[in-house]
Amino acid sequence: MAEWAVFGRSSAWAGLTGEVTMKVSALLVFFIVFCGVACQEPLPCTDCSEGEDLDDDDDSKPDLPCGGADLSSDNSNCGECGNVCEFVAVDPQWEAGRCVDGECTPSWTSCVPSLEVNPITCSEVCNAYDKICMPRQCVGATALLFAGIGGQGCFDPPDPFFAFEGDCDADIPGVAPEPGLGIYATCCCL
Repeated sequence: MAEWAVFGRSSAWAGLTGEVTMKVSALLVFFIVFCGVACQEPLPCTDCSEGEDLDDDDDSKPDLPCGGADLSSDNSNCGECGNVCEFVAVDPQWEAGRCVDGECTPSWTSCVPSLEVNPITCSEVCNAYDKICMPRQCVGATALLFAGIGGQGCFDPPDPFFAFEGDCDADIPGVAPEPGLGIYATCCCL
């Protein structure tokens, strides 16, 4: 009888095993087909930063770098997102520092005093700002000279009294157009 019991269990087990095998096989085929489509690696993003949170529901920003900025001419995103050009323009005639073809052009430095008794060069001025002097690259000038009283400086008034076109290592002229006026200069640097 022990043999029959073992045999009986074996028959029941074989029937159960066949049924389970069919169900597992059907599930296995389903997962293989499903994963063949759904489990593929996503296509690489050609204009995204790593870790960038992509929100497909926000239609206010186009799917372009920097929210749709033109990297060839945007002064806040020149050549790449967040690269800001030091654009200076009080008067359009003297503007400098625009984004052109994805590169920032040279720009004017902050205002520095240029005195006749203590001559300075644009190379010295640009080096003080960790920049390089660019002779005649800002609207054809190396430096602009302004005359002011007291706290007035560059671009106050907006027009310079002299556009210096000399070399970067030449002394910036320091003679005021009128006695008693302070001389201020801004140099063309990159």
